[in-house]
Amino acid sequence: FGFLSALPGFFFREHYFIPILPAFALLAGLFLDSLEKWDSLPRYQFFVPALLLVGSAAIFMGINGKLFFLTAPASASRMIYGANPFLESETMARYIQKYSGPSEKVAILGSEPQILYLARRRSATRFIYMYPLLESNAFSTQMQKEMISELEATPARFVVYATARTSWLPQDGHDATLLHWADQYLKNKYKPVMVADIYNSHTEWIAGPSTKDFRPQSSSSLILFEPLNKPKQ
Repeated sequence: FGFLSALPGFFFREHYFIPILPAFALLAGLFLDSLEKWDSLPRYQFFVPALLLVGSAAIFMGINGKLFFLTAPASASRMIYGANPFLESETMARYIQKYSGPSEKVAILGSEPQILYLARRRSATRFIYMYPLLESNAFSTQMQKEMISELEATPARFVVYATARTSWLPQDGHDATLLHWADQYLKNKYKPVMVADIYNSHTEWIAGPSTKDFRPQSSSSLILFEPLNKPKQ
């Protein structure tokens, strides 16, 4: 069942296989439990699987030992995920939480729902992943229209715009209505207050008046917007 859960959509990304791990853990437990029965086996039959087990563990730890034991969590995230905006999400979430009320909502233009969780704020729209909206089919166009309608009906206290391609993954021939609408909507209704320009090695932060004319230089950035007519706190 764990393997079957990775099949829908036929996109096989690494984390889709996490549900299989419990099955492998059970198999490893069964293997260790069976060791006590190997006393009756000839020594060479015990030696071969034991060597394979120890050798596999040694290779695995040799490859990942530095990451597991010598790398700080922030550096480990950068090593694994590169310029994906996971570290930066925490900083923006703290800002959102500080300058918004518990009942105020946040819109994420991009597939970064972790910001909502970290900020303890609800989404201004039902659509928290952009991937289905940028597929090349009739349903994606309808979903884009619904998302636009929801955001226009109930403006968000903050909008976070993610520029990383991995946050959108547009398919060839996709409808670009949402992207064009977002550019105009943000330009007419919102202003940037914070930018995280993300590189594989570091992140450049821009905040305050400097964000108005700043243009991200990297291919991955998070831009935080607030309404032009900011509500009183």
